[in-house]
Amino acid sequence: MKIKPVLLGLLLVTSLSVGCSSAPAEEPKEETKAEETVDAVGTASLPASLDEFTKGIATDGKWIVTPVANLTSDKDLTVDGVFYNKDDKSKGEYRKLGFYAQDENKKVTEEYTLTVPVLNVKSPQTTLVNGTIKGDVFVDALGFNLNNCKIDGNLLFASEDIKADFEKVMAEKMEKAKADGKEMKEATELVTGEIKVK
Repeated sequence: MKIKPVLLGLLLVTSLSVGCSSAPAEEPKEETKAEETVDAVGTASLPASLDEFTKGIATDGKWIVTPVANLTSDKDLTVDGVFYNKDDKSKGEYRKLGFYAQDENKKVTEEYTLTVPVLNVKSPQTTLVNGTIKGDVFVDALGFNLNNCKIDGNLLFASEDIKADFEKVMAEKMEKAKADGKEMKEATELVTGEIKVK
């Protein structure tokens, strides 16, 4: 008669272990999909508020920051920190601020304006793309350039070297744009104020 309790115990343990081991079989696939989705959108900052934008351009922000609304600040803002293209060091330093929205075919559908007394750029290799900066832009980093982003104010540089580098980078980008059949405006067409060393 002692055999029955032992057999029942073994049956319970076996059924429990089989039930536990087979339940989570599909979970790893779901986790991978979730991770892929986060990776696809997690590397960019899409701020809808000034606070989110300020965090996005900070030293611990994102390599690409693209506001989804017009933003206004009554204080100077600073783009700071070293970032890499798509967060990949092998692709080189790069920081992009894009003031526009686009459709699935990458056609620009909306452009936005950042109104600020001064936008300080301290991140190397920063590109401002489309839209408008209403205020002065002060550049204190190499590799800065404009990709059809208008500056309704002055474009100021911390040194002659940084200004010369800007002119060189813009010339290279203009040449590449023409070769690719893309439209890209000269700095003098994009800046309403002065372009000079401060």
